[in-house]
This record gives sequence, structure tokens and C-alpha cells, in this order.
Amino acid sequence: MPLTFNNRFYDFMFERLQIHEQTNFDDLEHFRNAKYIMLEYFRNNRDSMQYYFEVNGELRPFFNQFELDHMHDVLVLFNGGRIIFYCSLIFVFLTIIYFFFRRKFINKNFITWFQWTLISIVGIMLFLTVLSIINFEFVFEIFHVLLFEDGTWTFPATSHLIQMLPFEFFFTITMIMLIKLFLYFVIVFVSLHFLKKYFVYKNSLQTIIHE
Repeated sequence: MPLTFNNRFYDFMFERLQIHEQTNFDDLEHFRNAKYIMLEYFRNNRDSMQYYFEVNGELRPFFNQFELDHMHDVLVLFNGGRIIFYCSLIFVFLTIIYFFFRRKFINKNFITWFQWTLISIVGIMLFLTVLSIINFEFVFEIFHVLLFEDGTWTFPATSHLIQMLPFEFFFTITMIMLIKLFLYFVIVFVSLHFLKKYFVYKNSLQTIIHE
């Protein structure tokens, strides 16, 4: 399960970062309830991310409209990212299957090009990883400037969204996701390497037989 949907990961980070001690809430349960609703929202199981809590018998909203609007933009981004990622997986898988079962010959330059493309992607990811370690605040800001409208992603320190998901949370989840993506691309690269060796051998064998 992706970290962005993992309840236990959020609970672990809440405890590690001592979220409830940095807010005006004495009860960590409010943040856990809001977190649960947020995850359900990101799984597209809810129409709204709003969570209501009771104060002196009165129900109050946990998030303001500004925070809700931003998280809606984040959901749109998440859904688009998931579509691109899974379409890429399907494309790579079907391409390998096609060449493995349907083609008698394969131009090894095609796989070489594919490998160099992966190397370029991995290189960009390594660059982002190093840059994030050196200055994550800069990477975080550039990411938001590029993907969100001006004035829609900055919140005061009193924001429940900022208190629930502080800067350290995003740094941790970004590092883990970059490492997981790096490993995924390395596995694909190694698989293509062995696939190329297989087809080079198969093509050489076919050539000898035809001679």
C-alpha cells in the first residue's frame, strides 16, 4: 500500500513528531480521526475531507475552506499521478511481453534506448534526492510553485493542516517515495538488461540456423 494511504505510517509519524504536543489539542484522537477521513478522501471514498469535532456540545469544523480547497487540488494531482504511474507500468509490462512472445527478432538498440531513458529518470531522481537532503525547503517550495496556483498553498502556523502534516512529515515521506521509485526503476533496468542479452543470443542463434 502506498505511504500516502497507510494508516500505520501516519500514526507512527504522529507519535514520532509528537503532533499533539505542538498544537492546542490535548487529545491526539482528533488528529487521528482527521487523518482517517483524509485518507478515505484520498482513496476517493469520501466527497469531503472535513472532520467535525465537539467543543462544549458544539460541532466545529477541523479544516477551514482554504485548507479544503488546497487538499482538493492535491487529490487531483494524486489521481493524475496514479494514472500516469499505472499506465507506465502497463506499457512497460506489455512491451516486454510483446517482444518476448511475439517477436522473433528485436533491435537491441530499442532496449538500449529504453535503458538510457531509465538512466536519465534515475539520474533526475538521484539529483532530487541529494537536493532534498541538502535543502528540502527549496525543493518543497519549487514543487508547489510549479503545480499550484499562487496563494493557494501557504498556511499560518495555527493551521490544523500544517499542525497535522508538518514539514518533517513531508521530508520523510518524500525520501521514502524517492527511494522506492529508485528501486523500481533499477529493477526495470536490470530486467531490460537481461532481456537484451536474451534477444542478442536468440538473434545470433537464429542467424546461425538460417545460414
